[in-house]
Amino acid sequence: MPPEHVALVPPPYEEFRGIEKTSLYRTKRQPRGAALVWWMRSSSLMSYAKAIADRPGGLPVILVLPNALELKLSRTAAPAAVEIVRPHSVLPFGSVSSPAQVASLLRREPNRVADEVLDYLIWRGVQLDLETRRIVKRAVELAPKISTLDALARSVYLSRRALGRRFQRQQLPVPSHWLQVARLLRVTIALQASGAPLSSLAPRFGYPDSFTLSNQMHRLTGVRPSMARQLLGWEWILEAWLESEWRREGLKQLAPRLRPEPFLPDSPSP
Repeated sequence: MPPEHVALVPPPYEEFRGIEKTSLYRTKRQPRGAALVWWMRSSSLMSYAKAIADRPGGLPVILVLPNALELKLSRTAAPAAVEIVRPHSVLPFGSVSSPAQVASLLRREPNRVADEVLDYLIWRGVQLDLETRRIVKRAVELAPKISTLDALARSVYLSRRALGRRFQRQQLPVPSHWLQVARLLRVTIALQASGAPLSSLAPRFGYPDSFTLSNQMHRLTGVRPSMARQLLGWEWILEAWLESEWRREGLKQLAPRLRPEPFLPDSPSP
């Protein structure tokens, strides 16, 4: 465990790189697919929590709770720190000792994908009213079953035109892009969790073939399925989409301090 209590685990998930707290405040660029691990300590909870909460988008946090004595001493601060950080996973003391364990956590399918995606978007400063949140959540929930905008519109009891106007008024990407990225997130999770070939996943998610799926992913996110399989987790690919939409002005209302930062070049393939 690094002495600084916080470590970066970049692809190909073979090492912990210790990070000083002061570096966390300055860090705005990280390799895609990387994760932070924070071994909490009662003596530095809130100062580290504030630094980690200000991390760049697309960088999940694996949070390891302190031992029972320290947790008892920090019973008020620990829950507050967890809330501020918005972790990918919260694990008991002593449960993370190797980068391979981090890779396994990133590869695991989330229990509630739609809720996690909404939580991420809110954390990133994407302004969604309650009805639009419901629509986005529905798109992520139905992504494995539907592939057309008409089907999405019917599921939320709106016409295609009304759906489009709602997203346009809020300066959000068009509804078809939300549905497509929801499907691609599901594909990414399946690629990492199952190891199934792309040719078998494409029809499962409504694509006629792997070529069409690959081109759709690249068009929306700039990423190919081979990269989505190797660089673990789903937050970074959602962030890649947000950055693409921001650059083509399909998304105009991110909180200024949370606007997408360019990633460092991707790590070599394992």
